Amino acid sequence: MISKRIITKILLVAFLTTFIFACRCSFLSKIGKKADTSPVLVEWDGGNITENNFEKRLESIPEFYRPKEGYTLEQKQKMLNDYAIEEIFYIEAKEKGFDKSQNVIDYYNKYSTRTILNQYNKKKITDKINLTESNLKNFYEENKDKFFTQKPTATILHIQTSTLDSAKLALSELNQGVDFTKVVENYSTNDYSKKKGGKIPNIRKDGYISSIGKSPELDSLIFSAELNEICEPIEFKDNYHIIKVIERDTSKYKPFEETKKDIERRYNSYKENELKENLIEKLTKKYKVYLDTLAIKNIDFARADTLESEANIMLINSPVEEISFTIGDFAQDLKEMAEQRKQSIENYNERKMYLTEKLKNNAMQYDAIKSGYEKDPEIEHELSRLKMISTLREYYKANVVDSTIVSEEDIRKVYEREKDKKYMIRPSCKIQQFVFNDKETADYVLFKAKKAESDEELNELIKEYSAYKTKNGILGPVYETGSIPGHGKDTLYVTKIFETNVSEFSNVFQNMKNDYVFFKVLSYKPVTYTEFEKVSNEIKRSLFTKKQKERFENLKEIISAKYNLKLYPEKLEKKLPVDSLYKLAEEAMSQKRYSSAIYQYDQIIKYYKNGKDDYKATFMQGFIYSENLNNKKKAEEMFEKVLTFPEGELHASAEYMLKALRGEEDILKKINKTTMEEKQKPGE
Repeated sequence: MISKRIITKILLVAFLTTFIFACRCSFLSKIGKKADTSPVLVEWDGGNITENNFEKRLESIPEFYRPKEGYTLEQKQKMLNDYAIEEIFYIEAKEKGFDKSQNVIDYYNKYSTRTILNQYNKKKITDKINLTESNLKNFYEENKDKFFTQKPTATILHIQTSTLDSAKLALSELNQGVDFTKVVENYSTNDYSKKKGGKIPNIRKDGYISSIGKSPELDSLIFSAELNEICEPIEFKDNYHIIKVIERDTSKYKPFEETKKDIERRYNSYKENELKENLIEKLTKKYKVYLDTLAIKNIDFARADTLESEANIMLINSPVEEISFTIGDFAQDLKEMAEQRKQSIENYNERKMYLTEKLKNNAMQYDAIKSGYEKDPEIEHELSRLKMISTLREYYKANVVDSTIVSEEDIRKVYEREKDKKYMIRPSCKIQQFVFNDKETADYVLFKAKKAESDEELNELIKEYSAYKTKNGILGPVYETGSIPGHGKDTLYVTKIFETNVSEFSNVFQNMKNDYVFFKVLSYKPVTYTEFEKVSNEIKRSLFTKKQKERFENLKEIISAKYNLKLYPEKLEKKLPVDSLYKLAEEAMSQKRYSSAIYQYDQIIKYYKNGKDDYKATFMQGFIYSENLNNKKKAEEMFEKVLTFPEGELHASAEYMLKALRGEEDILKKINKTTMEEKQKPGE
């Protein structure tokens, strides 16, 4: 049988992926007082999906998951089909009672509490944070020294020279009134500041100076010199630096307006923590909740799930059962934790922090349920959606996953059928290669190699004569119909290798690089196959996925027939005015979205078969394939279609483009020639 891990993975990947967009959006609102008169896209016994329903579904998908260029017709039709299948599956699942199963209830309870708690947090905490200008300014003033201080900054003009004499000459010209940027150009050796006319901005006190480094002497000078004063040369790292401070900001605090986003973020966090702590204080009193720190410190958590006496000891105490938390509960949490997190909780303080958060969440969750947040209209649709998904998930598991069986015989049949294609290990050889620049040397070394009595003697011949000495010329494995390692594809070479017996030398021949070579075959491995046991699990997973998909498709057919499901995907097609389609195509071209432009021209060809618009659109497709997508075959096909239209103004251009694509004529040369002839006409 398939393991629970594989079943879980398949459930998540195969089923939830089928409904990935649907899972991201909330359940459709009930139609209001106005009747929905939009076209019906799907109908079944007792229900339908209208265009308005479907558009709401698309709009509710987060923008991150939407295609940048919008949904294509094909994408919309697939999503409509998935939506319809989901609806009738849900009807069938409820009819079979899956919505009442304990697994569905447990799944719903687990994930609904998160949704309810999020809404509770929103109403009780985040919605109460008042981001007024006055509050932000007060927070800024109260926390200036903690969060919003800044070091003084300066901007300088800078000249760097490699000698003191050059620095003095530069300083002399500056003192004579020569423009600073001119002196920089003539004397500075610092490429970074030179490109900027000598200007280095945003220098922070005690910080790194761009392209210069960290210098206490320069730093002190920059933040003490008079503004616009040209300072004497100062030596640093074997160079001489002349600076002129042109700007300096010595304010201690970042301006309110410049740091407003950071203030908002910090204020939000501060107020959220403050409101949450106040709320928790009220709830712990209301429900008489407290942590048993002694139990947290002393109990052996490793034994908590095996010793009933320890498992029932309370860590979070409350008369309310839903808030209380035992060592056994904690042991269950541990089972679901990552190993690294488990190790961190072995520390008492980490354990205490974890359980403190658990106390807060339990108290808030209970208060949220007791306060009726499960019926909050703002999350009603989201919770309905969760019920639907949990029911469909269980239905899919029971009717597809659990009922799909892969036998040992099935696996063996696949292995035997695909043995030669997938699991064959081709025959291979290992050789020692001798490479030379001329045939005379190759023949001479081959003669000596045949007389060699040991591998050491052959290795010495490689070192003394061969042009290829790496690993003593040993190459392998070399496969039939394969390449020579480090050499590439060489059919003659490979053929010779497999025609030569083990321990024998080939004759001298030229390889693809025109080197003279011979080789000795060191070993030969015949055809083998990867063992069945090593690939059986891989085949099993693949077969299971395939059979599961087949079963799912069969189930769709059965249920679609049962509820008389009818889809009208053609109603999704929207015929835009031809001018709008041309505009969309041109916009796509300007943004280099050539596939989108092709699609818009396809729409023109499909809906405007008038010998004018479809004619031009076909030519433009040919042009895009030729000039932008580098698809010669498709370009020729489009230009040939242009020539099937009645004679028009684009025929000549299409013929020119075809000749250019086929190398028959240089179209640019032709156009230039025609242009020159036009210019040279007399009387113009």
